[in-house]
Amino acid sequence: MYDHLSSAQNYVLQFEGIVNAINSYSSIMKKLGDEERDALIFVEDSIMIYNPNDPSDYKSTMDLSANYSDFILEEFYIDVFKRVLSKVVKTLKSQKRIEDALKNYIEPGKDILEQRFREVKAEYMKYLKTICNVSTFENVKRNLLKSSDYSSQFEGVAISINLYKSVLERLDANYKNALDYLEKCITRANPDDSDDHEIAIHAKRNCNLLVLEANNINKFKLLLSGIVATLNAKKTIEDALKEYTKIGKDALEQKLQDIETEYKRHLKNICNVSSVDEMKSNLLSDSDYTPQFSSIATSIGLCSIILERLGDNDKEALDFIEKCITRSNPDGLNDYEIIIQMKRMKRNYDLLILDANNDISKFKRVMLGVLETLKAKKKAKNAIKKYSKPGKDVLEQRFQDIKTEYKKYLKNVFNMLSFRKVRANLLKNSNNSFQFENIVRSIGGYNNILERLDIDYRNALDYLEKCITRSNPDDPDDHKITIQVKRNYYVLMLDGNNDIDKIKSTLLGIVETLRVKEKAKDALKGYTKPRKDILEQRFQDAETEYMKHLKNIFNDSYLYDMGNNLLRTANSLSQFEGIVNSVKLYSGVLERLDVDYRNALDYLEKCITRFNPDDSNDHEITAQMTRNYDLLILDANNDIDKFKLVLLGVVETLKAKKKVKNALREYTNPGKDILAQRFKDAEAEYMRYLKGICNALYFNEMYNNLLRKTDNSSQFKSILESIHFYSFSYHNFV
Repeated sequence: MYDHLSSAQNYVLQFEGIVNAINSYSSIMKKLGDEERDALIFVEDSIMIYNPNDPSDYKSTMDLSANYSDFILEEFYIDVFKRVLSKVVKTLKSQKRIEDALKNYIEPGKDILEQRFREVKAEYMKYLKTICNVSTFENVKRNLLKSSDYSSQFEGVAISINLYKSVLERLDANYKNALDYLEKCITRANPDDSDDHEIAIHAKRNCNLLVLEANNINKFKLLLSGIVATLNAKKTIEDALKEYTKIGKDALEQKLQDIETEYKRHLKNICNVSSVDEMKSNLLSDSDYTPQFSSIATSIGLCSIILERLGDNDKEALDFIEKCITRSNPDGLNDYEIIIQMKRMKRNYDLLILDANNDISKFKRVMLGVLETLKAKKKAKNAIKKYSKPGKDVLEQRFQDIKTEYKKYLKNVFNMLSFRKVRANLLKNSNNSFQFENIVRSIGGYNNILERLDIDYRNALDYLEKCITRSNPDDPDDHKITIQVKRNYYVLMLDGNNDIDKIKSTLLGIVETLRVKEKAKDALKGYTKPRKDILEQRFQDAETEYMKHLKNIFNDSYLYDMGNNLLRTANSLSQFEGIVNSVKLYSGVLERLDVDYRNALDYLEKCITRFNPDDSNDHEITAQMTRNYDLLILDANNDIDKFKLVLLGVVETLKAKKKVKNALREYTNPGKDILAQRFKDAEAEYMRYLKGICNALYFNEMYNNLLRKTDNSSQFKSILESIHFYSFSYHNFV
């Protein structure tokens, strides 16, 4: 061990070497000007950057950093060191000038020029790393002295900026906008294409060369003329749509967005070619999308003509269809499938409009089913709005279900491959008015049922509805469950309209439970003695459990089983009766106790129900103790004298505690804060202690603990003695 410790001293030299190196480095940095320091840091950053995907690059970087350290720490004149860095300084000045020029440049091409600047900077850093990757620090010095000037490459970016400005000065606003639009299309990210980054870089380079080679401005304008024409057509359509406020606006706006998205993708693709000459050829022959945008103007005109020949109801039906097919509803589909569906639906909608233009009478017949359905829907909506009795929430849910199903149906119709099938389905199967009419009939049925039920049964029905519509945020499937139980409630009410006695017998268990629940509520309202908080919590827990139970009964796919369960298990009298009996029991016990024992019982209850945030199991522990406490009160009712013995230790402790509290109130000498803190600690410890001895699995164990272990008066008596001692000592000292 001695030998090992002795040899470990050798590390001192290594750590001393690091300290010396730091001092030398600091000395060099102090002797350099700001420009040389920046240059040295830039060289260092260039050397230390490595490719994380290439393990060999990391090793060569570490080896290179050792050579670089030798170069930095080699003792040669500071003027020589400055001269070595002079060409890096020169290059960074050029870099900074270009960076500032790009910051102030706000014309089209900014993103492409910035991309070129980043490329040159990355190339320079890689170049510095290469010329420093030599065998000796002398060679590092020589290479930096001779070969580190890269300013001409940065000046090349400056030349590009000037060339861009020169080209743009000779273009009017339309051509500038076209160039700017082309740049945005190229630089627009496409997250769905894993090769997008490389495509964008390649397209930017081609676009950069396109501008730099624009010696003949007329030829350059010709290359942009297709984009200019397209943007003019696009602007015309945008203005027309801004003014257009009739039916079909959503579909037409969506069509405009789709065409523009397609055009941007198209421009990016025609610029992603192997040479700038090919790109020029593509722009010349394939950049004009005017016909695609102009087709929207035709559609606007067509829609306007058709709408002039339609009545208000037909317009409303057409508007409803448009909203159905233009609102996204993924249903688990991926983006590609959604796009395909939307295109197909919009194509069929366009064909429907064209068909209307050919024969408006035939079009009206096709739309008749939708028109009748919307009339029935409106009546159902108004009927629900006026209805204010039990079942309203369920009827609203039924209305939403039918509306959603109908929209989905129309969407599926317009997603058909053949327009002939679309038209045939609209003509034969689009009338869904009977389902909305059923809701109106159901409201009549509900009113009929409620007129034949007395107040108790109506309250039971109302309570049942509240239970099944009550949300449960802890259950991720609660929304689906709620929809299912509302449907079952709806069927129950339909069934009740046919047989009122059957629905009464179904609700009887709930009626009886609610009567007893009301008695428990009244009993708690008049009770003002200890245990009120616990009894109120029991009442809330019982009600929550009952509401959950009723909702679970209705969450059954078999209506026959649901009806049987309501008949057999909807009665939950016992829980609420237990609370009424407990109130009577506690009142009886408390009447036979004097004030000291009542205070002791109240104190014990507070200790048991006191929340402990540091214990994750506290809720379960408190529930167990509360059950044992209830058994304790039951036992007290049978033998009050025995119960007093159980509380005696708490009584004695509280008496001692009260004496200490009074003594502290009167004590005004030094040391009061210390004594008061001792008192607080003793009380907190006693409350914890009482909760601990009540935390027993079995009632008998808790009973024995209370009988033998609750007298903790000695702790408080000890504090009282300390107060007397402090008073005595202070008076003697004074």
